Amino acid sequence: MLPDPTDAPGARGDNHGNVRALRAALPALLLALPSPAAPAEQEAPKETPLAVVNGKIQAVDLDTHRLVLEVDGGTTTLALDRNSLVYLPGGFATVAALRPGDEVRAGRNGKNVAYWIEVRSAAAAGAAPATKPGQGTGPGGAAPAPTEGPGATPGPSTVGGPR
Repeated sequence: MLPDPTDAPGARGDNHGNVRALRAALPALLLALPSPAAPAEQEAPKETPLAVVNGKIQAVDLDTHRLVLEVDGGTTTLALDRNSLVYLPGGFATVAALRPGDEVRAGRNGKNVAYWIEVRSAAAAGAAPATKPGQGTGPGGAAPAPTEGPGATPGPSTVGGPR
């Protein structure tokens, strides 16, 4: 004889039997599930600790891209690259503006590559006060304004001749 379908748990609205069966099977189901995949191993970011060093320039070698500093009685060599910034009291400059004897402060990474170099006081031999041209003057500095009249440069209204 076949079992009566109405005798099965939950067939008559009684879900207690199904819940009990599920509770009993749940630990086995959880153990059978594969563990969640760990995220793909990503390459750890390379740490580049920034350190600040204060010293006096002993030598600048533009051929090998090296800067030798006297620091606390010893020497430190910093590598220079195309991203090394140079700050002079008058503004930005290139590494070609660095001179032996300059008192500098530099930021370097763990591989001794200089991120930036700030010239705090220039060497006495190369120290020349920065001059700034007056307002509205061109590359000639304080040259007087061009005059109008014969022999003068034509103004914007006369460029190209009469119309």
